[in-house]
Amino acid sequence: MRKLLTVIVIGCVLALGTACSTSWISEAQAIIAVLIPAADGVLEFSALQDGKTVSAQDLQTISNYANQANSDFGLLGSLISQYQGKPTADTLSKIDAAFSVAQSNLNALLPALHIVDKATIAKLTAEVNLIGSELASMQALIPIIKGQSVPVASAKCAARLVSINNIKPSAPPMTAKQFKKAFNAIMARNSPVKVGLIP
Repeated sequence: MRKLLTVIVIGCVLALGTACSTSWISEAQAIIAVLIPAADGVLEFSALQDGKTVSAQDLQTISNYANQANSDFGLLGSLISQYQGKPTADTLSKIDAAFSVAQSNLNALLPALHIVDKATIAKLTAEVNLIGSELASMQALIPIIKGQSVPVASAKCAARLVSINNIKPSAPPMTAKQFKKAFNAIMARNSPVKVGLIP
């Protein structure tokens, strides 16, 4: 499970200004780096189900999502690096918008699928919700970094996320290592084959 204190949140809460510590940036880059193979893992798991519990149409939908997610996460990584080089409010706004786009694309995935096998959809839902929760938790830090108070940030984020897959960032973002462990645990659950794991 998640640990409630992470290096990211401690650094950001202590900074509470426009120039969040470099530990936030480093950890955010590490998290984005594991989100990319996580999206690929969703595709890899689904590909193994092709013709069994996942139709060719659903596999194509998931493939399109994985490609879009890789693009979204690549943009986030690039913007975070840009912020590291020159921390500006404009770059933070772009990061916030990129998180919103990534969340929107992720949230469109599950409703677009037509999978009826309960075990398959349960695993896909768990994978998607974990990725979404991590994105939402990271995005909730943006107002804190901008210097807004924590309650305002939490209220904005909670209001924005109530209708989205019931994802509510009740805890700070996981570290990259914690996310990898949680994602791999979902992928390994009820599966004799090690597939879709983040290396």
